[in-house]
Amino acid sequence: MTDSKTQRKLMLLFHRVSSLKDKTLAAGTIAVSKGTDSAWVLRSPGGFEEVIIGVRAFEEYARGRSFKPATLQHLNAIIPKLFPGEWPTSEPLSNSHAMPVFRFGEMLGLCRAESRHLLDTMHAANFPLIRSLSSEHYKAKNFAQRYAGCYSLYRYDVNPAVDKSRFPSGLLVKSTLTIRYPVPHKAYAYDANSRSSIRVKLNLPSYREQGVQLYKYDGLLGFSSKDQWWTWIFQGRFGDRNRKIEDLILMYTRDFDKAADTVATGTLLTQNQDNKSTPTPSDVVLIREPGYALTATTGIAGDEYFSLQPDEDGFMRSAPALIDMAQPDSWTDTDKLAISRLLLLK
Repeated sequence: MTDSKTQRKLMLLFHRVSSLKDKTLAAGTIAVSKGTDSAWVLRSPGGFEEVIIGVRAFEEYARGRSFKPATLQHLNAIIPKLFPGEWPTSEPLSNSHAMPVFRFGEMLGLCRAESRHLLDTMHAANFPLIRSLSSEHYKAKNFAQRYAGCYSLYRYDVNPAVDKSRFPSGLLVKSTLTIRYPVPHKAYAYDANSRSSIRVKLNLPSYREQGVQLYKYDGLLGFSSKDQWWTWIFQGRFGDRNRKIEDLILMYTRDFDKAADTVATGTLLTQNQDNKSTPTPSDVVLIREPGYALTATTGIAGDEYFSLQPDEDGFMRSAPALIDMAQPDSWTDTDKLAISRLLLLK
């Protein structure tokens, strides 16, 4: 297993060796041998070939597959031959103290800015950038089977975008949220191909723009049984013309109350619906709606897929609401529960 710094060095090495194919260096020419087991080789002027690493293995290692110790030792030994210089360690890949990542890139001929860009590009293509929002597939599946469903999300809001003539006592915003099912997540070296993320959706009612009913967000949910906190990230729906910019929502909630598994509390940060899109933190209460369950179905091609039954659409579209704090007679039992829990958070 390689650590993250060794992995980053390997990405830079993969790029440099690939860019030097068929070019002559001081020690010889970097080439790809022919045959079924093709490999990157260092070909000396006399025709002798020293194997650097197999072509397929190099690609897989650069994308996150774990190293065999012997392969790591071999690369440590051959790197100074490929790129001569005053290497401060005999283990340039695995020694992160004597050979930091950007210093390693410099020894390969890459400046810091180029190394950074290469690493960002390769990570975006091959790795999850937000690993905390993924887990082992079986854990994600068990989580979805327990918690998938529809939820009401409440927060109390007083800000310049709220019409004080309509809501003089402030506004209780009721949004709708669904926890759906696991979706595949790109794996790190030590994750094999078994990590998944939990897909979630949020509909937020508008209280500012005329003609706009809902802001729609897509997101992911990460969870940890160790610390009992859930992490949510939502992004405004691409192509949604209701907002001038793509809004992001970050939310943390505690695990549900063990007694009933229906109520959770937490904190949310989003942009306000004012002219400046002001970042606004809020306490939130999440309440589970009864009657929804995750169902597995076989699709037309024979593959299994998941959905909520009954369908989530009606709830997600119709349940978002703006609740006047000055009219308690209009509150539902769910509204009252949310308000009582929000008061406890103050």
